[in-house]
Amino acid sequence: MTPEMISQAYSTASASMDVWAMGVMVYAMIFCRTPFDGDEKEEIRNKIMNERHRYPRSIPVTPECKEFIDACLKKDPDERISVRDMLFS
Repeated sequence: MTPEMISQAYSTASASMDVWAMGVMVYAMIFCRTPFDGDEKEEIRNKIMNERHRYPRSIPVTPECKEFIDACLKKDPDERISVRDMLFS
């Protein structure tokens, strides 16, 4: 769930929501867990809205990989990397 979905600050689905989802999936594939996990829905929502994702130290990843995930998981949808920029960067 994107921050804008939680805060209901969107009118229709957008590409930036897909970018968020891609960032979550890439993170999960690499680290075998989601970037904002918790035992209850409210805890997860709170982390999505208020906390920055962290990288486990036990799994080495390149700075470029972290940069890509960071760009996908920007809280503000206007600051997230665009699909176009993903393709050409």
